[in-house]
Formats: sequence, structure tokens, C-alpha cells
Amino acid sequence: MRPTYLARLQVARLLGARLPSDIHERACDLGLPIPLGPERRRRLAAVRDTGVIFIHVPKTAGMSISAALYGRQIRHASIRYYHRFAPEMAGRIPSFAILRDPVDRFLSAYHYARASGTADNAVSRVFRSDYLAFRSPDDALDHVAAAQSPYAVDHIFRPQSWYVTDQSGQVAVDRLVPFDRLADIRLPVLTGRLPHINRSRREPVRLRPDQLERIRSLYDRDVALFAAAHLAHAEFEGAAGMAFAHADRVRASAQPGPLRPLVAADTLPTGTRPTDAPSAGHAPAVASPGDRRRW
Repeated sequence: MRPTYLARLQVARLLGARLPSDIHERACDLGLPIPLGPERRRRLAAVRDTGVIFIHVPKTAGMSISAALYGRQIRHASIRYYHRFAPEMAGRIPSFAILRDPVDRFLSAYHYARASGTADNAVSRVFRSDYLAFRSPDDALDHVAAAQSPYAVDHIFRPQSWYVTDQSGQVAVDRLVPFDRLADIRLPVLTGRLPHINRSRREPVRLRPDQLERIRSLYDRDVALFAAAHLAHAEFEGAAGMAFAHADRVRASAQPGPLRPLVAADTLPTGTRPTDAPSAGHAPAVASPGDRRRW
């Protein structure tokens, strides 16, 4: 390891994170005046020049969208990062993120971790040994459940809500697009077909009902947020261009706090309510309190 990387790794650990790339995210949490390096300034310049903030949630085709939108990768940064380090952009230019069904996203992350990444992007060296020890989805679920904070897990296993909410836990991104509605993104700077970057090789895995239950419990906010995003997207479907204003519909469903539901149970689509019977291949979105995240 290079000395500069080791120094950054030590700083990250002092701030309560495992990844050096999380130093600036922790600075957002703690209000620390940490300067931006040249690469981070170049990423923000690309966002500013394009005129739209894309919040790259991992395992949601984000590398493909980033390449098409900015001509480069902007990496994983929360909306709080933009509020802290680019306040002149946050809230003044439109923002959007892609959300994916939490079960499908977990499986994509699991396969990505087990394969040590893809030809386009390797897994973080910090978590490589953890991932090599995964023998089943249960190992990955135990890895997430044991984490004391989002910074104790890699980006691929962090909740999607972590990227799109502000310090109070409220949705702060203008538009949340369901992964299965990617084709509905219509921006002048996004023309033609998206490149397919960082595709994971997926082994056939059939999740047991208890594993499905654990995923939905560990990512309970994402389950509700994904459902709310689908409802909001349907309301604005057919609008010309990208309807950023629909974030108000999602925000109206959101509640602060990582363990509170983002939408009322009676507003969730059938199959995602706690009282709904499981459909074929799906388990109820409820699990024992012991499997709930503590953050």
C-alpha cells in the first residue's frame, strides 16, 4: 500500500470509518472543515458544467449513467456531501438518483462482492478479505447486521436511503427514479443508449423465505422508499422531460430516523405491506427486531 493511502486509512479510522473515501462524508456529519483534493474538485466541476446532480447509489446502473452524463465517474457521494461542499449547487440545480428493489440490489451486491468486483471496478481492498469469506447470502446478511454504522460496511451494502437523505433523515434529492423505469429518464445531456458498465456476473441463487425477510428488515427504509418512489413516479409519468418536482411526493411519505417507516402501511403497494401475504417467491416485509439495523 502507498504511504498516502495508509495515512488516509488511519484518518478514516480516527473518524469512525473503514474507507478512506469516507473521510469527507464523515466531515459532513461532524462539521469538520476538510479541504477538497484536486480530483474531488474536478468531479464537482463536471457536475456544475452539466447542470444536474446525479447521486450515484451503488448497484443501480450508476457507473453507466455517470459516464453518459458527465463523461467520467463521479463516485459515490451522498446529497449531504453536496450540501456541505457545493452549497452553490445543492438546491439550485436539479438532482436525481436511481433506486432499486432492495432484494434485487442485495443480490447484485452479494454477487459483486463474491466475484471481487468486475472488469470495470474491483471491490474495495478494505473489505476484500470479508467478501472472500462469504459462502452464502447468510454470510453477507450477517456482515450487514453486525455493522454499527453505515461506515462499517462498503458502499454496495449501505442502505440506499443513506445517499438521498439529509442530516434529519428527510429525502433531499429532487427525483428518485425506480431502477425498472430507467428508460423514463429524459434529459438533453442523456441521449442514445446507456453504456452497460460494471455488470456483475450472477450465479443462480434462490433465497429462502427467512433470507428474504432478513433483507427487507435490514433495509426496511429502502423497501418503503422504493415503494414511495414508484408511487411518485406514476403520478408524474408522461410529463415532458424529467419531472424533478415529484420529490415532494416522496418527501411527504418520509419520516426522519433510520428505523421509522417512510410511508404509511396503507399507502404501500400490495405485497410490501407488513400484513400482506407473500406472493410467489417473496416473503413478508417484516422480520424480528434482532435483525434490524442499529443505524
